[in-house]
Amino acid sequence: MKKEKLKGHKASVNTVAWAPNGEVLASGDTNSRLILWNREGESIKTLKVPEYEVQDLAWNEGTLASASGGKIRLWDQEGNQIKEIDGKTNSITRIAWAPDGKMLASNSMELKVYIWDLDGNLIKTLEKHTAYIQGLGWSPDGSLFTTGGQEGKIYLWDPDGWTEIKELSAHFEAPTEIAWAPDGQKFAVGTWVAKLIRIYDRDGKSIQQFIGHKDKVSALDWSSDGQMLVSGSGDKTVKLWTPDGTVFETLKIDKVVTDVSLSPDNQLLAVSSGDKTILLFDLAELHK
Repeated sequence: MKKEKLKGHKASVNTVAWAPNGEVLASGDTNSRLILWNREGESIKTLKVPEYEVQDLAWNEGTLASASGGKIRLWDQEGNQIKEIDGKTNSITRIAWAPDGKMLASNSMELKVYIWDLDGNLIKTLEKHTAYIQGLGWSPDGSLFTTGGQEGKIYLWDPDGWTEIKELSAHFEAPTEIAWAPDGQKFAVGTWVAKLIRIYDRDGKSIQQFIGHKDKVSALDWSSDGQMLVSGSGDKTVKLWTPDGTVFETLKIDKVVTDVSLSPDNQLLAVSSGDKTILLFDLAELHK
């Protein structure tokens, strides 16, 4: 499979994220750099954030949210800063947009999840987890919000009033990532302890297990048509799965995988890892 190595970062890359239009890839590293790239892998703009480490990135249409230190920053697609939000903590490692782009969720060192509006006002504080929260995810229709903590619990929330719908605690596997399928009928959870991916239906019932990684599952992303799930792991591999849990491609990465992101047209896969580069895989041959 054809791959390209994108060079420009001066430190390990934590996170990658494709814009919804598929024309811009954003990446953030452990030394204050946020870089925007075009589809050809050319650097468009390099941004510096005051805090040391860019931990997570999330797009909403043409707006990019970045998490670094205890700050959330909003940028336009050209790299101009729109807003800065004080995240009420010293370190934010997960952020997630609501599908309508009117709310943004962030985790915290204080075991809380904060929900913000576009003006940076705090709408709601979710206080339920008893260990660090690594998984945040909205259903595509916005009717459900999921959180996963290292104590092994996953919660389903109703954003209309922010009531807790259900606690999932049958599987104590320390969730690392949550990714909703595009059809909104199920969501994938990466795990630390069990090294597997567990699939839940929208009612919170465990319906599948994807087994194959030999270390924690550190990153997840669905293809836009829901026909492929991509996972990255501490075992230095990226796996491509069919919806029935079959691995049809394993990509060997030199370092521990920190993030994966599929372009909206499912043609390009960006992979970040514990080095200073991004691997860009051309998946066109998979679609022939």
